[in-house]
Amino acid sequence: MGDDSFKLLSSSLAEKHGYPGKVFKWKSNANDMFLEFQVYLVKSKIFELSVVSREGENHNPFITRYFDSFEI
Repeated sequence: MGDDSFKLLSSSLAEKHGYPGKVFKWKSNANDMFLEFQVYLVKSKIFELSVVSREGENHNPFITRYFDSFEI
């Protein structure tokens, strides 16, 4: 991200409906907020999905359901 106030917690390859993507999880050191950012390449277009949460590093099933609700 190029911003010292954010720490990358993880990044992993992903796939949504057969399209390649990548998932990034960041933590803001300034306010303890968490950002999950997903990016997918669909034909010649890039789709970006993101969620900001105060849930901490624990798994939040609502975030997963939110991302799963999108169809490409």
